[in-house]
Amino acid sequence: MNEDAEKLKGFLFKIIDEHKFACHKHPDFCDEITGKLPKTVKKALTNLRLENDVPPLYADSILHEKICEALNAYQEGDKAQALQEFAQCGAVILRIMVKIDEEM
Repeated sequence: MNEDAEKLKGFLFKIIDEHKFACHKHPDFCDEITGKLPKTVKKALTNLRLENDVPPLYADSILHEKICEALNAYQEGDKAQALQEFAQCGAVILRIMVKIDEEM
């Protein structure tokens, strides 16, 4: 396994550990997936897409865009797409973790 894959594997283990801890600490996770009105999510998504179309690019804005895409898909009833979008959120989070690790 190459060095990048090992680093990502370590980050995934951190996420799994945090998931286990969170499930233990907060067994009742949430009542609903989203409380935001569909218009609110769509407006945020539109604004974030415009922001992310031009440099400089910021990881927090990219992550927020991906989250809004996932919530939008969920609100539109496309749960398979919502899962795909949340997987993309995970990929963005891993990229953020790599960037922070490189800064250390």
